[in-house]
Amino acid sequence: MITELRRCKTQTVVPMIREERTIREVDSGVYWEYGIAAVTAAIATYAFIRPEAFATPLINQEGEIIRDKSAGYMSGGVFSGIAALSLGGGIYDTIRSRDSVEYSDAEARVDGPEGPCARPEAPWSRHSVALIFADGAALGGMTDAEGRVVFSLPAFAEGPPAATPEGPEKGKTPETPTTPKTTPKTTP
Repeated sequence: MITELRRCKTQTVVPMIREERTIREVDSGVYWEYGIAAVTAAIATYAFIRPEAFATPLINQEGEIIRDKSAGYMSGGVFSGIAALSLGGGIYDTIRSRDSVEYSDAEARVDGPEGPCARPEAPWSRHSVALIFADGAALGGMTDAEGRVVFSLPAFAEGPPAATPEGPEKGKTPETPTTPKTTPKTTP
């Protein structure tokens, strides 16, 4: 039976609060959104101040040049809408990229000193073990619940194996003990 000598450690669970900081940086696309918003807002402002600059000149029957200001106001409205959408997207992306801190419950495990267990010796159950022979061959097995393992050794076809150099007499095969031969004596 194989037994293992156990050493135990006490472990204490300490409740704590985990602080998770998320640091976000503003993406470079935000600057493009603000730039597009500024340019389109400037064009919209110019279109509202001078709407006749966006109108095509028309000549009436008296030969006067007339400009329809509705095209300028319409262009100003379109550019104002583009500026508002681009500015809104830039503000949204800027707010979304703020840093944040989140708190959550957690626990830490603190190892204590080593000491003897309640059952210091226990069967070494359900582990792989190997029986390694001198010639390098190995035979594996698995321990049972009580720490026992059974190896099924193959039968030798040609007699016992030769001794290894680690044997009692280096390089010699062990001799098998023989019983002395006796001849029966008869008395007349």
